[in-house]
Amino acid sequence: MWAADSLWVARRMWRVSCNNVMLLKHLVKCLIVLMTWSAASTAQKGPAHANWPGRGQLFVGTCYQPVDRSPEQIDSDIAIMKRAGFNVVRMGDLSWDSFEPSQGKFTFEWFDKIMDKMQRNGIRVIVDIPGSPAPIWLHRAHPGVDIVNENGARVPPAERYMDNISDPDYVREAGLLADAITKHTIPRSSPSATTTRSETGSCPIRSRTGSASSPG
Repeated sequence: MWAADSLWVARRMWRVSCNNVMLLKHLVKCLIVLMTWSAASTAQKGPAHANWPGRGQLFVGTCYQPVDRSPEQIDSDIAIMKRAGFNVVRMGDLSWDSFEPSQGKFTFEWFDKIMDKMQRNGIRVIVDIPGSPAPIWLHRAHPGVDIVNENGARVPPAERYMDNISDPDYVREAGLLADAITKHTIPRSSPSATTTRSETGSCPIRSRTGSASSPG
């Protein structure tokens, strides 16, 4: 009899303990939810950054390639963007040969004019530092920038991603270009940000030594 009573008491205490654990877990979950809600409320009430969108604002825009457009077409494009409510564009990608038509000779006047037009129309500019396609002069001066296919044959740079981005000469010249663009554009008031192209290639490339790498 005593043993049965003891077993009943033990089971009762175990049930109470389990209930307490479940209650504690429930309280902890509620506390986490309340803390998260409080943090979110505090963040929403914080001071807004002067250059960030505020309540009811949104950055809307496009990636724009002015190197393929005439001055008249550019003016028309900007007018269309403005009517559509665009307030930001990303420009500069695919334009290495326009920024540097020959090795070490940089030209920015054409880009400055377009940035100024964008700014006058209320459109901010994100300067996209190009990396591919590399200019033809780079391929001619440094054959290692050419891609070598799986059969060991050198492939002419006829398409966008036909650059060996692991070649030391490519890396050096791309870095010089990025340095020149940032030093020129940062002092200006029109660019809102700078970025580098994220699409470094869509197929494996092979260096002159035969080592392969896969662009990301």
